[in-house]
Amino acid sequence: MLRRIGLLLLLLLAGGACRADDAQAIEKLVAGDLALQARGLERAFYEWNLGYGLANSNYLSIEALARLATNSPLGSRERASTVGLLLGWFEATPPRWLSDEGRRIVAQSIVQPPDGLPRAQLEQLGSRAVSFTSLPTGLGFVGKRHYWMVQLSRLPPPVDQYRLDDELVQRDPDCLPVDRLELGGGRWSVVEPREAAKRLPLPEQRKWQFDRCLVGYTYEPLVTYLDDLGRRVSSPITPWYDWQQAVWQQRFRLFYPSPELAGVDLQATAEQLLDTLLRVHWLAVETLGREPWDGQRADQVVDVWLTPNLATEALHAGGERWLNNLYFYQAAAPRQPVEWVRETAHEFGHLVLPRIGRYTNTQQFEVWLDGPLGERLLLGALARQLAGAAPEELGAWMAELKKTDFFTAYRRTDWEPLRQVALQAGPSSSLRTTLDDRGAAWLIGWLLDVAERHPPRFLYDLWRPLASNAQYSAEALQTAYRNRLKELRSFRLNAAPPPRNIGDPPAVANDEGLLLGETQQVEYQVWLEPGDWQLRLLTTRPGALTVQHGPFAARLVETSPDATATPAVTIPSEGGWTAVRIGGFSNEPAPLVALDWSRLRR
Repeated sequence: MLRRIGLLLLLLLAGGACRADDAQAIEKLVAGDLALQARGLERAFYEWNLGYGLANSNYLSIEALARLATNSPLGSRERASTVGLLLGWFEATPPRWLSDEGRRIVAQSIVQPPDGLPRAQLEQLGSRAVSFTSLPTGLGFVGKRHYWMVQLSRLPPPVDQYRLDDELVQRDPDCLPVDRLELGGGRWSVVEPREAAKRLPLPEQRKWQFDRCLVGYTYEPLVTYLDDLGRRVSSPITPWYDWQQAVWQQRFRLFYPSPELAGVDLQATAEQLLDTLLRVHWLAVETLGREPWDGQRADQVVDVWLTPNLATEALHAGGERWLNNLYFYQAAAPRQPVEWVRETAHEFGHLVLPRIGRYTNTQQFEVWLDGPLGERLLLGALARQLAGAAPEELGAWMAELKKTDFFTAYRRTDWEPLRQVALQAGPSSSLRTTLDDRGAAWLIGWLLDVAERHPPRFLYDLWRPLASNAQYSAEALQTAYRNRLKELRSFRLNAAPPPRNIGDPPAVANDEGLLLGETQQVEYQVWLEPGDWQLRLLTTRPGALTVQHGPFAARLVETSPDATATPAVTIPSEGGWTAVRIGGFSNEPAPLVALDWSRLRR
């Protein structure tokens, strides 16, 4: 039986492809899986081979080969030849999508190539799989992100088109860049796209060649929904099988030069950089609802270029973004892990957030604030994630950040001063329309305060709907914030991050909350829609605080951790920003943790 299957496999692999059609290829993949369930292994091999021949997209070709390899006998010549073909496909054009089974067989074959793989291919095989365990954020969103990298050290020419029955068949575009130069000995280099169109002298041209690539994947749940026209749509792709619930999606292709080209070994830096990129991508999706989208809000693969050189037209020595490319320059220069991670979050912020600006008169900040803001939001999310991670589960950069508690110093020297600029000026400040350093500091600070005041789900719902390629001013972002609040009849604000102090001594926060003693008073600026609102002050233990707003005298209110058992203060609003002052009442400070707002029905 096995001999018959082996002969069938070799005949079909050698027999060439049929006319390419992805829809028919998927039908054959499904038919093969159904045949396997019915114990029809020979029929399953027949269907999978037809699927391989019919596939136009490289990910479907690899899916068919993965099933053939997985179900071929261990140690057999058929398994070795199929895995050899599979790895050749994978290194030439890393697929945009992979099923669990496809990912498993590729990773397994890279780590331990099967016996019988031709010696020439074994000598050329330079791929290596590295897995990272996902860390839950605790936000309750569906799906987890896992990290998987494959290093490609020898890149064969791209398989972009071929002739079939005297017709030119175009393969799908999910392949490595086609601008390549042969280095000799079967080795190839990819030319960075901005430099590819330039006529550079040979020494300068070699600076921008990359012959190594890491490919990063995340595990994405498949979601089916009805679009505006009532059509059933699946995202990120249509399931190949009825029972398929998730897919591995390619997110990053990180190119870097080998020691032969660069004169320095960048492999360890490249691996840690891809780990960081996959983490900030995951955090952007989970906390902001943002990921790299094109103008039609379709997912994009991000190309990353790591080089020891500095581009002549580079605006920043550390890194920059151009279209759907991220650049990290001077990679061999000494740089602390925290600086690498900060730069990564910054550049990814430019890519994943909408355009924020344009601040034409800044010296301290950039013209577009999506990078500076994304850096701070993502580093804050990363700090919360690392706090609950075991050091042995982390890579070198992340373990160092956890050990040194990087965010405490970052918050004290950078985050908190910006937030205080916005708190002291107020949300209605004229700085909203100022396009200089003061206006930029105010907007970043105000958005950081919004991130700290509201629960994670509010922040997700605020950022996710914003258009990817649109330009947002401070006024536009405040409008988006107000529109989000309009949808809520109740909301809760985190009171602990110190607001504007108007008492003496200034109120400080600890693990319990914001401590308010007898002479201490703070002011919160809250946007309220027109109508009457009820405010309840929540503390970690029963106590008493004073509340004052507008021309009304201060009122003494009881506080407790239970919103249902805490008396409410009614606050009328004409619509707009409302200042609410809260003060201490006794020498024993009351630790304030939240302001619970609910709108009274008219």
